[in-house]
Amino acid sequence: MFVVVYVDDGLVCGTNEKQIDKLVQNLQSNFKIKVTDPEVYLGIEITMTKDGITLSQRAYIDQILEKYRMTDCNPVATPTEKFECNMEEKPLSTKVPYREAVGSLLYLTNTRPDISYAVSIVSQYVNNPSTKNWAQIKRILRYLKGTKDYALHYKKGEKILQCYSDADYAGDQEQRKSRSGFICMFAGGAVS
Repeated sequence: MFVVVYVDDGLVCGTNEKQIDKLVQNLQSNFKIKVTDPEVYLGIEITMTKDGITLSQRAYIDQILEKYRMTDCNPVATPTEKFECNMEEKPLSTKVPYREAVGSLLYLTNTRPDISYAVSIVSQYVNNPSTKNWAQIKRILRYLKGTKDYALHYKKGEKILQCYSDADYAGDQEQRKSRSGFICMFAGGAVS
């Protein structure tokens, strides 16, 4: 059983309903709590069906698109292009909310591992972003605009762990560093 608490939101998950009921009754006898099936927890939408559970952040994507004035942008098919940073690029104005945008995108990677690489690139420049870095953030937002409905789905009863990895040798043309990545999936959804 998992008991997840953040400020005044709580979530209890487990495989033994009797234990969950006992815990909830104990909590109700000591605290004033409201018990419902989870629909949203910390901005993550939870949809339970007979074949599994789906986690998404569609409403959160809509919020950040509105916050960064990208609701009417044209979607793109990928979150990033080959990204090269030139140290002589024009620095970004301090009035642009670069750090906030990176933070918003980092939280979104909880249910959107497809943007993890692109977000890791833009997060490297939070101390000294350039106009090109801001353009990369806008590209990620444009990608999200077209993929709002993407979600993680965990299939009920499936207990298969699958892991995939990839790497390149000195793929970073500027610093000659190698890049690697991996994804581990359980029950059909990403866990790492």
